[in-house]
Amino acid sequence: MIPKFAIFDMDGTLLDSMWMWENVAKLFLLRHGVAAPADVNQRVRNMSVEQAADYFRSLGVRLPAVEIVQGIHRIPAEWYQNEAALKPKAKAFVEKLHRAGTRLCVATATEEGCARTALKRVGLLDRFSFLLTCGGIGKGKDEPDIYLECARRFGAKPQDVLVFEDSLYCIRTARAAGFPVVGVRDTASRQEEDEIRKLCSAVLDFGEAPGKPF
Repeated sequence: MIPKFAIFDMDGTLLDSMWMWENVAKLFLLRHGVAAPADVNQRVRNMSVEQAADYFRSLGVRLPAVEIVQGIHRIPAEWYQNEAALKPKAKAFVEKLHRAGTRLCVATATEEGCARTALKRVGLLDRFSFLLTCGGIGKGKDEPDIYLECARRFGAKPQDVLVFEDSLYCIRTARAAGFPVVGVRDTASRQEEDEIRKLCSAVLDFGEAPGKPF
C-alpha cells in the first residue's frame, strides 16, 4: 500500500554514506598520500580533532596541526558536495512514491547545507516537501522531536507517517513515538539486522554504491 506521508533518513538510507563517517581518518590520510594503519579509525575514535591532528603528523602528514584540523573538518562537506552517491535502488523507489502522490520529507543528522547539496546533486532534492535536521531541531534521533515535527508539518498523526531508517536506535525512537517504520539495510547496521527486522514492518535493500576507495 502506498503511504500518504513518508519520512526518509538520508545517510545509510538514501545515500551510501555511513562508511564515510566511519572512515574520515583513512580518507584524510589517503588524500595526503600517507598509509593508514589498519586500526586508525579505532585509534582516533576517542581523540579530539586536535589530538588526531598530532597523531596524523606522527604518521607523516607534513602540514601544521591547524591545517590538519581544517582539513579533517572539510572532508564531509567536500564529500557531500562532490562524491556522495545514492544507493542504486533508492532513486527509483523515491520517484515511485512521489508519482503516486506520497508527500515526502527528509529527516537527517547531517548539517543542512551538506544534505541539500548532496540531494540536489543526485537529483532528489525537489522530490521532498521539506528537509529537517537534528541541528535545526536541537535534538538527536535518540529523541522523537524530529519525527514529530515532520508529522506536524505534514498535518498528520504519527501512525499515518511511514519512516524509512537504517539505524536501530533511530528505528526504536520512531517506533516508540508511534510511527510505522521500514528498515533499510546498510553495511554499518548489519550486526543489528535481526533486531531491526523484529521492529519494522518491512526491510528493504537499496544496494551499495560502487567506487568506494576501501
